Order: sequence, then structure tokens, then C-alpha cells
Amino acid sequence: MPPHHPIFGHLFFFANVMSKLPKDAHPHYLPDQLRRKFPKLGPIYYLDGWPFMTLTLVVTSPATLQQITTDHVLPKFPAIGDFLYPLANGKDLVSMDGRKWKYWRTILNPDFSAGHLMDLVPEMVKVTAVFCDILLNHAKTQRVFPMKHLTDHLAMDISGKIVLPLERDRSESVVDLALAAYLNHNNSSTVTEGIDPAFKEVTLNQLKLFLFSGHDTTSSTVCYVLYMLSVNPEIRSCIRAEHDEILGAEPSQAARRLSESPQLLNKLPYTTAVIKESMRLFPAASTTNGEPSFTITDPRNGLKHPAEPGLLIWLVLHACQRDPAFWPRSEEFLPERWLAHEGEELHVQRGAWRPFVM
Repeated sequence: MPPHHPIFGHLFFFANVMSKLPKDAHPHYLPDQLRRKFPKLGPIYYLDGWPFMTLTLVVTSPATLQQITTDHVLPKFPAIGDFLYPLANGKDLVSMDGRKWKYWRTILNPDFSAGHLMDLVPEMVKVTAVFCDILLNHAKTQRVFPMKHLTDHLAMDISGKIVLPLERDRSESVVDLALAAYLNHNNSSTVTEGIDPAFKEVTLNQLKLFLFSGHDTTSSTVCYVLYMLSVNPEIRSCIRAEHDEILGAEPSQAARRLSESPQLLNKLPYTTAVIKESMRLFPAASTTNGEPSFTITDPRNGLKHPAEPGLLIWLVLHACQRDPAFWPRSEEFLPERWLAHEGEELHVQRGAWRPFVM
């Protein structure tokens, strides 16, 4: 644990570390800064920010993350549901736990299948083509503009196309698939007898979450990918060469080929590597909760850290995915690491990449 004051806990320490970062830096940068300041701190430790935050157990390594996301899935931290309550009334997959989460995840599973996502590619291509035209028009002005606003619109437009059954002639929407799964689960082939109000409530709340909350992580990721390509011209040249080879040199030709053959996306390994590497450096994050008698074990020395109810467990993916102990040349943007074979220097350690945990 970092130096602790008997009255003020880690508050002064937080202030000292964050004062060296830009004023608008996200708090997720804090644990990685602690790792740099205290190399021997280790992958698991407590932070005391009372009265501004609850007692927190920070987890920053693949082995410790494995314990609470795979080996033993803990309940979610109540603040997650509280934050989303005005939007979804607690009836959404992000807020739910246990059997209730499992039931509704089963109902909504078809929406996340690889086959269904491939069916949606033509719709995504149409929206992305508009986005590209807008970018081109901005580029012609040679003036700086906020990219996040545009990617927000892009993500929202794609989400709307996927979620809502509007102007669709090929694939089913989230609503269509959820309704079909519901009818199948309840051994019914029609909706003549009416739909369970609980199903309607959860489905509507989940749709709101998809549209108004789910788009932000996609929008941010697109920004990060474009930024990393802009500051790495050699990597930008490599990804262009791959696109020219697989999709054709003309953008209109690429859009047509993707719409006709969405499986071509599986033939773009370097593009996939660029996206993964961007999400390594700029991941989304999550928290969870503790439960009675549960402990997290430090893999270095076997020391057990209690994770009782009410304790915030902070899964700090940013710190984990920039730690040189798990990532050679961790601060470099190297898509090639995702193409490396086992035994090579850049080969990705199993379990080290967790760009989004929820």
C-alpha cells in the first residue's frame, strides 16, 4: 500500500500524483502512475480515499484479474446500478447479477453472435461511408475540429440501425432477435396472447442502454484508433496496404466488396491488430463488489487480501495493459505484437489483454 496518513488516508498522496497530470486526466491513470512511482507496490493493494470514495482494493495484473473475472465472478458494485437507475430502472444487463443476469443474457445472446454481426455489416458500411464523407469535408477546410463529436454520431447511428427495426431489408434487429428468443424460451410461436410485461420492460431498458450508454465506448475507441494511426505514419501505410490488397484501392470499391462479402473482415489481421493495440493502451474499465469471506491472493507471495461486501474492487485495466512486466515495450504502439507467435519477444501473454470487463 502507498504511504498512508492515519487521518487523511491517501488523499494528500492522490493530490500529489494527480497534480503532475493534466487537469482533465481520468482517474484511471492514477494506479498506473502509482506503479511507476512505486515499482515494488505489486499487482494488488488498498487505497483509502475516505470520505470522497469508499475503501478500494486495486487489482492490476492478469493473475489477480483472473481470480475475480473467471475463477470466481463477484457481484457488481452497487454504484453501477445506482448510476444507471435513472436510465434503466435497474432492469438492464449491466446492473443485474446472478440468475437474473444469466436469464436475460440468454434471451439477448443472439444479438451478440458472430453470425448476426456479419449480417449487420452492410448497414454499418452505409453509415461509415457517410462518416468518411464528413471527415473528408472537414479535412478540406484544413481546420482543427473535435473528432469525438463525429464518432459519437457514428456510433449512435450504427447503434440505431442495429437496435431498431427501421428501414431494414436483410438482417433482424436486436428487437426482432430478443422477441424470437423470448417466444422460443416460453414455447410460443406467436404474440397473440400478449407479451410478458417484464420482458417488455427489460428489453426497452436494455435498448436505452445500448443507444445512450453503449455508444460511448465505441466512439472513444474509434477516436483512439484514428489518433494512433495519425501519429504513426509507418503503421498507417501498412494498414492502407492491407486494405488495398483485400478491399481494393478505391474506397467505393471497398464499401461494395465489404457489403457483398462481410467475411472479408476476417482477412484483415493487421487491421485487427491495430484495433487490439489501441484498446490495449486505451481500454475501458469496470468495477465489481466483494462478498463474505472472499479473498484475492497476491500471486507473488500468496498474501491474501480480504474483499468484504461494500469494498470497491477496482479492476485497473489501464495499469495492467501498460505494465512492462507483462508487455514488452509496453509504452510503444506495436500492432505486430498481435501477430507474434509463442516464444517470440512480443507474443501476448494469455489473460493479459482485457480491454473491457463488465
